[in-house]
Amino acid sequence: FGSRTFGSILTETRQLQLRSLTMASLLSSVPGGEAMKEEMKKKAEEQVGEQAPDMIKPLFPILGGPVATVEMCMCLVPADKQEQAKSAIAKYKEM
Repeated sequence: FGSRTFGSILTETRQLQLRSLTMASLLSSVPGGEAMKEEMKKKAEEQVGEQAPDMIKPLFPILGGPVATVEMCMCLVPADKQEQAKSAIAKYKEM
């Protein structure tokens, strides 16, 4: 981390998330922005789906897609990947 503290890293991460949320909300006011916003959601969903454990992928159609499935089956996501998955799900929901 160098001279950066864990708290400063968390603050920077939160700022990036807020910028992403602001960008997504601004897209809806731009002509064609809704389509861009939907494309961003689709890419985020694909990313969550690619990172999901293979054992839960067959549940995607049953539980409402990759995001909903990973959220419901978070206990099956490896511990070292859970924070990344939670962050991606939160970002997806903010869009």
